[in-house]
Amino acid sequence: MSKTVQYIKIREHKYGVEKHAHRQIELLKGYAENGVVDLDFLFDVSMKVDDVCRYTVKVCANKFVLHKNETKDDIFNKSSFNDIAPIFEKPSLVIILESPHKYEYGMSENDEVWPKAPAQKETGDKIESLLEDLLNKSNLIKKMDRRFKEFQVILSNPVPYQTSLYSLHKKELNVPGVRTMRDKIWKILWPEVEDEFCALIKEYKAIAIVNACTFSLRGYVSDKLDSFYEGPVCIAKKHPSFWHKNLKLDFKKSPRCQAVSTGS
Repeated sequence: MSKTVQYIKIREHKYGVEKHAHRQIELLKGYAENGVVDLDFLFDVSMKVDDVCRYTVKVCANKFVLHKNETKDDIFNKSSFNDIAPIFEKPSLVIILESPHKYEYGMSENDEVWPKAPAQKETGDKIESLLEDLLNKSNLIKKMDRRFKEFQVILSNPVPYQTSLYSLHKKELNVPGVRTMRDKIWKILWPEVEDEFCALIKEYKAIAIVNACTFSLRGYVSDKLDSFYEGPVCIAKKHPSFWHKNLKLDFKKSPRCQAVSTGS
Protein backbone atom coordinates (compact mmCIF):
# COMPACT_ATOMS: atom_id res chain seq x y z
CA MET A 1 0.00 0.00 0.00
CA SER A 2 1.60 3.23 -1.15
CA LYS A 3 1.38 6.31 1.03
CA THR A 4 2.06 8.70 -1.87
CA VAL A 5 -0.83 9.25 -4.26
CA GLN A 6 0.41 10.12 -7.73
CA TYR A 7 -2.84 9.70 -9.64
CA ILE A 8 -6.52 9.30 -9.01
CA LYS A 9 -7.86 6.94 -11.65
CA ILE A 10 -11.40 7.50 -12.85
CA ARG A 11 -12.44 5.02 -15.52
CA GLU A 12 -10.15 5.80 -18.44
CA HIS A 13 -9.09 9.17 -17.06
CA LYS A 14 -6.12 9.94 -14.89
CA TYR A 15 -6.49 13.01 -12.73
CA GLY A 16 -2.91 14.00 -11.93
CA VAL A 17 -2.46 15.53 -8.50
CA GLU A 18 1.18 16.53 -8.58
CA LYS A 19 0.67 20.28 -9.02
CA HIS A 20 -0.67 22.24 -6.01
CA ALA A 21 -2.19 19.04 -4.73
CA HIS A 22 -0.50 18.22 -1.45
CA ARG A 23 -3.82 18.66 0.35
CA GLN A 24 -5.60 16.18 -1.90
CA ILE A 25 -2.73 13.72 -1.44
CA GLU A 26 -3.08 13.95 2.33
CA LEU A 27 -6.83 13.42 2.07
CA LEU A 28 -6.45 10.21 0.11
CA LYS A 29 -3.54 8.59 1.94
CA GLY A 30 -4.34 5.00 2.74
CA TYR A 31 -6.49 4.50 -0.37
CA ALA A 32 -3.67 4.19 -2.89
CA GLU A 33 -2.31 1.00 -4.37
CA ASN A 34 0.83 1.28 -6.50
CA GLY A 35 0.43 5.04 -6.40
CA VAL A 36 -3.12 5.00 -7.77
CA VAL A 37 -6.48 5.61 -6.13
CA ASP A 38 -9.10 3.75 -8.21
CA LEU A 39 -12.52 5.32 -7.78
CA ASP A 40 -14.52 3.20 -10.21
CA PHE A 41 -16.62 1.76 -7.37
CA LEU A 42 -17.88 5.25 -6.46
CA PHE A 43 -18.88 5.95 -10.05
CA ASP A 44 -20.60 2.67 -10.79
CA VAL A 45 -24.21 3.07 -11.94
CA SER A 46 -25.34 1.50 -8.66
CA MET A 47 -23.96 4.59 -6.87
CA LYS A 48 -25.89 7.08 -8.98
CA VAL A 49 -28.23 9.42 -7.08
CA ASP A 50 -31.30 9.61 -9.31
CA ASP A 51 -33.31 12.77 -9.90
CA VAL A 52 -36.55 13.07 -7.94
CA CYS A 53 -39.88 14.82 -8.04
CA ARG A 54 -40.24 16.21 -4.52
CA TYR A 55 -43.22 18.58 -4.81
CA THR A 56 -46.13 19.65 -6.94
CA VAL A 57 -46.80 23.35 -7.41
CA LYS A 58 -50.29 24.57 -8.21
CA VAL A 59 -51.02 28.03 -9.59
CA CYS A 60 -53.97 29.63 -7.81
CA ALA A 61 -54.94 33.27 -8.43
CA ASN A 62 -51.46 33.99 -9.80
CA LYS A 63 -49.85 32.53 -6.69
CA PHE A 64 -47.72 29.41 -6.38
CA VAL A 65 -48.78 26.85 -3.77
CA LEU A 66 -46.30 24.10 -2.89
CA HIS A 67 -47.64 20.61 -2.12
CA LYS A 68 -45.56 17.77 -0.68
CA ASN A 69 -45.91 14.26 -2.02
CA GLU A 70 -48.06 12.10 0.23
CA THR A 71 -45.85 9.02 -0.21
CA LYS A 72 -42.41 8.10 -1.49
CA ASP A 73 -41.27 5.52 -4.04
CA ASP A 74 -39.53 2.42 -2.70
CA ILE A 75 -36.32 3.32 -4.52
CA PHE A 76 -36.12 6.48 -2.39
CA ASN A 77 -37.12 4.89 0.89
CA LYS A 78 -33.95 6.17 2.60
CA SER A 79 -34.70 9.78 1.67
CA SER A 80 -35.74 12.20 4.41
CA PHE A 81 -38.43 13.52 2.04
CA ASN A 82 -41.36 12.01 0.16
CA ASP A 83 -39.58 11.61 -3.17
CA ILE A 84 -40.98 9.95 -6.27
CA ALA A 85 -39.57 9.40 -9.72
CA PRO A 86 -40.19 12.31 -12.10
CA ILE A 87 -43.22 11.92 -14.34
CA PHE A 88 -42.12 12.55 -17.91
CA GLU A 89 -45.59 13.48 -19.16
CA LYS A 90 -46.02 16.23 -16.55
CA PRO A 91 -44.66 19.81 -16.85
CA SER A 92 -41.88 20.59 -14.40
CA LEU A 93 -39.76 23.21 -12.72
CA VAL A 94 -36.24 21.76 -12.60
CA ILE A 95 -33.86 22.85 -9.85
CA ILE A 96 -30.34 21.99 -10.93
CA LEU A 97 -27.94 21.22 -8.09
CA GLU A 98 -24.36 20.04 -8.67
CA SER A 99 -23.40 16.58 -7.36
CA PRO A 100 -24.42 14.58 -4.27
CA HIS A 101 -22.21 14.92 -1.20
CA LYS A 102 -22.27 13.55 2.36
CA TYR A 103 -25.91 13.17 3.31
CA GLU A 104 -27.07 12.03 -0.13
CA TYR A 105 -25.51 8.64 0.65
CA GLY A 106 -25.90 6.21 3.51
CA MET A 107 -22.92 4.48 5.07
CA SER A 108 -22.72 1.47 7.37
CA GLU A 109 -20.20 0.86 10.14
CA ASN A 110 -18.36 -1.35 7.65
CA ASP A 111 -18.12 1.58 5.19
CA GLU A 112 -20.69 0.11 2.83
CA VAL A 113 -22.16 3.00 0.83
CA TRP A 114 -25.51 3.38 -0.91
CA PRO A 115 -27.30 6.28 -2.64
CA LYS A 116 -30.34 7.99 -1.10
CA ALA A 117 -31.71 10.98 -3.00
CA PRO A 118 -30.71 14.55 -3.90
CA ALA A 119 -30.71 17.46 -1.45
CA GLN A 120 -30.90 15.81 1.94
CA LYS A 121 -30.51 17.45 5.37
CA GLU A 122 -29.98 21.25 5.37
CA THR A 123 -30.08 21.64 1.59
CA GLY A 124 -33.42 19.86 1.37
CA ASP A 125 -34.79 21.66 4.42
CA LYS A 126 -34.00 25.05 2.90
CA ILE A 127 -35.63 24.17 -0.40
CA GLU A 128 -38.75 22.97 1.42
CA SER A 129 -39.04 25.98 3.72
CA LEU A 130 -38.16 28.70 1.20
CA LEU A 131 -39.13 27.59 -2.31
CA GLU A 132 -42.81 28.61 -2.28
CA ASP A 133 -42.05 32.10 -0.98
CA LEU A 134 -39.09 32.59 -3.32
CA LEU A 135 -41.19 31.60 -6.33
CA ASN A 136 -43.96 33.98 -5.31
CA LYS A 137 -41.48 36.83 -4.92
CA SER A 138 -39.92 36.03 -8.28
CA ASN A 139 -41.03 37.04 -11.77
CA LEU A 140 -41.77 33.47 -12.83
CA ILE A 141 -45.54 34.00 -13.09
CA LYS A 142 -44.82 36.65 -15.77
CA LYS A 143 -42.27 34.57 -17.65
CA MET A 144 -43.88 31.13 -17.72
CA ASP A 145 -46.55 29.84 -20.07
CA ARG A 146 -49.85 30.72 -18.34
CA ARG A 147 -51.50 27.57 -19.66
CA PHE A 148 -49.73 25.54 -17.01
CA LYS A 149 -51.71 25.50 -13.75
CA GLU A 150 -49.73 22.70 -12.11
CA PHE A 151 -46.19 21.39 -12.37
CA GLN A 152 -43.82 19.08 -10.55
CA VAL A 153 -40.60 20.24 -8.88
CA ILE A 154 -37.66 18.09 -9.93
CA LEU A 155 -34.30 18.10 -8.15
CA SER A 156 -31.47 17.16 -10.47
CA ASN A 157 -27.72 16.72 -10.07
CA PRO A 158 -26.07 17.20 -13.48
CA VAL A 159 -23.27 14.91 -12.27
CA PRO A 160 -25.19 12.37 -10.16
CA TYR A 161 -22.14 10.85 -8.43
CA GLN A 162 -20.19 11.77 -5.31
CA THR A 163 -17.40 13.86 -6.82
CA SER A 164 -16.38 15.17 -3.38
CA LEU A 165 -15.27 11.61 -2.46
CA TYR A 166 -16.68 12.08 1.02
CA SER A 167 -17.26 8.34 1.39
CA LEU A 168 -13.49 7.86 1.19
CA HIS A 169 -11.96 10.64 3.26
CA LYS A 170 -14.95 11.68 5.48
CA LYS A 171 -14.01 15.37 5.22
CA GLU A 172 -16.43 18.30 4.88
CA LEU A 173 -16.28 20.68 1.92
CA ASN A 174 -14.77 23.45 4.06
CA VAL A 175 -11.67 21.35 4.74
CA PRO A 176 -8.78 22.67 2.59
CA GLY A 177 -8.46 20.69 -0.63
CA VAL A 178 -11.88 19.02 -0.66
CA ARG A 179 -13.78 21.62 -2.68
CA THR A 180 -10.94 21.90 -5.22
CA MET A 181 -10.81 18.14 -5.65
CA ARG A 182 -14.60 17.95 -6.02
CA ASP A 183 -14.57 20.56 -8.77
CA LYS A 184 -11.78 18.84 -10.69
CA ILE A 185 -13.43 15.43 -10.56
CA TRP A 186 -16.80 16.96 -11.46
CA LYS A 187 -15.21 18.48 -14.57
CA ILE A 188 -13.71 15.11 -15.53
CA LEU A 189 -17.05 13.32 -15.23
CA TRP A 190 -19.17 16.04 -16.87
CA PRO A 191 -18.35 15.07 -20.50
CA GLU A 192 -19.44 11.50 -19.71
CA VAL A 193 -22.85 12.48 -18.33
CA GLU A 194 -23.78 15.75 -20.05
CA ASP A 195 -25.69 14.08 -22.91
CA GLU A 196 -27.78 12.05 -20.46
CA PHE A 197 -28.43 15.20 -18.43
CA CYS A 198 -29.66 17.08 -21.51
CA ALA A 199 -31.86 14.16 -22.57
CA LEU A 200 -33.51 14.14 -19.13
CA ILE A 201 -34.16 17.89 -19.17
CA LYS A 202 -35.93 17.45 -22.50
CA GLU A 203 -37.95 14.52 -21.14
CA TYR A 204 -38.97 16.55 -18.08
CA LYS A 205 -40.88 19.09 -20.22
CA ALA A 206 -39.36 21.88 -18.14
CA ILE A 207 -41.46 25.04 -18.16
CA ALA A 208 -38.67 26.78 -16.22
CA ILE A 209 -35.24 25.96 -14.83
CA VAL A 210 -33.37 27.19 -11.76
CA ASN A 211 -29.65 26.71 -12.31
CA ALA A 212 -28.49 26.57 -8.68
CA CYS A 213 -25.26 24.74 -9.41
CA THR A 214 -22.19 25.80 -7.43
CA PHE A 215 -20.68 29.02 -8.85
CA SER A 216 -17.42 27.39 -9.95
CA LEU A 217 -19.31 24.80 -12.04
CA ARG A 218 -22.56 26.44 -13.14
CA GLY A 219 -21.06 27.78 -16.37
CA TYR A 220 -20.68 24.24 -17.71
CA VAL A 221 -24.38 23.62 -17.10
CA SER A 222 -25.44 27.01 -18.48
CA ASP A 223 -23.49 26.51 -21.70
CA LYS A 224 -25.19 23.18 -22.29
CA LEU A 225 -28.68 24.50 -21.50
CA ASP A 226 -28.13 27.47 -23.80
CA SER A 227 -27.61 25.08 -26.71
CA PHE A 228 -31.13 23.65 -26.64
CA TYR A 229 -33.44 24.92 -23.89
CA GLU A 230 -35.95 27.61 -24.88
CA GLY A 231 -37.82 28.28 -21.62
CA PRO A 232 -37.17 30.80 -18.82
CA VAL A 233 -34.01 30.24 -16.78
CA CYS A 234 -32.99 31.61 -13.40
CA ILE A 235 -29.29 31.65 -12.59
CA ALA A 236 -29.50 31.41 -8.80
CA LYS A 237 -26.80 33.38 -7.04
CA LYS A 238 -26.39 30.65 -4.47
CA HIS A 239 -26.59 26.87 -4.18
CA PRO A 240 -29.73 25.85 -2.19
CA SER A 241 -27.60 25.00 0.85
CA PHE A 242 -27.02 28.78 1.13
CA TRP A 243 -30.53 29.98 0.26
CA HIS A 244 -32.17 32.59 2.49
CA LYS A 245 -35.50 34.42 2.54
CA ASN A 246 -34.09 37.53 0.84
CA LEU A 247 -32.68 35.63 -2.14
CA LYS A 248 -34.07 36.84 -5.46
CA LEU A 249 -34.93 34.36 -8.20
CA ASP A 250 -34.89 36.29 -11.46
CA PHE A 251 -36.11 34.33 -14.49
CA LYS A 252 -35.02 35.43 -17.96
CA LYS A 253 -35.52 34.19 -21.48
CA SER A 254 -32.88 31.67 -22.41
CA PRO A 255 -30.42 32.72 -25.14
CA ARG A 256 -31.91 29.95 -27.27
CA CYS A 257 -35.40 31.42 -26.90
CA GLN A 258 -34.12 34.90 -27.76
CA ALA A 259 -32.39 33.58 -30.87
CA VAL A 260 -35.55 31.79 -32.02
CA SER A 261 -37.77 34.84 -31.41
CA THR A 262 -35.44 37.13 -33.40
CA GLY A 263 -34.90 34.58 -36.14
CA SER A 264 -31.15 34.58 -35.70
